[in-house]
Amino acid sequence: DGDQNLTLKLLGIPIPKEQIPSPESELFSYGNYVTLRDRDAFILFNLPQNRYRPSQCDPLHVDLWLNGKELLCDGGTYSYNFDSDYFKSMKAHNTIQFDDREPMPTLGKFLYQKWLNTKNLNFCPEKLISSAGYQDYKGAYHFREVRLSETYMKVIDMIDGFDNKAVLRWRTTDKNWELNEKTFTNGKYSIDITSETNIDNLYIENGWTSHYYMKKTPIDVICASVSKPTKFTTIYKFNQ
Repeated sequence: DGDQNLTLKLLGIPIPKEQIPSPESELFSYGNYVTLRDRDAFILFNLPQNRYRPSQCDPLHVDLWLNGKELLCDGGTYSYNFDSDYFKSMKAHNTIQFDDREPMPTLGKFLYQKWLNTKNLNFCPEKLISSAGYQDYKGAYHFREVRLSETYMKVIDMIDGFDNKAVLRWRTTDKNWELNEKTFTNGKYSIDITSETNIDNLYIENGWTSHYYMKKTPIDVICASVSKPTKFTTIYKFNQ
């Protein structure tokens, strides 16, 4: 009994005797995403399966939450008229962009052509692992495996088929990250990125996120760029 039941009492609604069970890791095949949950940590993993008019380019995007707080985010909406190209682009999502382009060509202002399809989908809730891939209309291939534990998130990315450049981005939710040797940190959390081939550049770029319409907030975006096919491994440590 507590204040949370006061509204029910005022409305004459019986107070439930059973508590709703905590949500579990789940594959939402019609919604095209996977959730992974481990105590206070939560991952949302977007699948590149477009069944009806995709509104943005977010294949294999990952959201990371801890204790109800977002640690890795997408761009949000901001506006349908101003800066809309950025907020629906690959730059506004935690994924890999090939050759500074989008994986689907545009058709007018709001539509896309050559929709993506999920390849090699795997979901193992017992081990808190999910993976999937796609190949875009120019032949670029991206396969991503996501793993969650109580203390870290591990993401393995395998990429091939691009021409000159691939950029891995992790969009933080604030502006206080820095690169110490090869580790990105904000003093509380850390991100390590390694690659089987040479990383051309590790850097932090300026980005934006929008939680409310016509309002945007600057954030740090952690980046790693390569010029050859590779396998990236990213480890985000959040309980150290």
